[in-house]
Amino acid sequence: LISNHTGSGNDAYNVTALTDATVMFGEAKIVVISGVSTYLFNDSASIAFSAATETTIVELNTSFPTGDNIILANIQIDNGATAQNITAGDIKIKDTSGAVLSQNEFRMQFGTSNTLDVQSIFLIAKDTGASANENYTVTVTGAQGGDAEAKIIAFQVQASAFYDGESTA
Repeated sequence: LISNHTGSGNDAYNVTALTDATVMFGEAKIVVISGVSTYLFNDSASIAFSAATETTIVELNTSFPTGDNIILANIQIDNGATAQNITAGDIKIKDTSGAVLSQNEFRMQFGTSNTLDVQSIFLIAKDTGASANENYTVTVTGAQGGDAEAKIIAFQVQASAFYDGESTA
């Protein structure tokens, strides 16, 4: 996630990946949203998390009025070369009250080799009728310790639609 609030209107964006491993898998999607005047962005530093402890990775304290907020978060986890699973529901976007707005629906399995020890996930939430000055956090709970970093952006919209599809086999 990036925020470019000083764009010229004809900006070009590129996604580049570097690796020291012989094999790398990746995918990039770019969405540019224009005309949003009420938004906030926060990019956390790398935060260590302990085994079986819910840890806040990033916070976003808004000054938005009451309304509908869209929250996007990209979370990268480095398990520190310790094999572990992060179970479904252990990566979350929460609001001020602690209510879970979005979470990982499937487990993330980490290995010990370079190609398996770092993964990322993208979470999306819509907070309909959010209170004024709503705050959002991204939290991670791992079976083992590790490091996580997150980028979060929230923006307020006049009209939107969001459907969180069911998990299917």
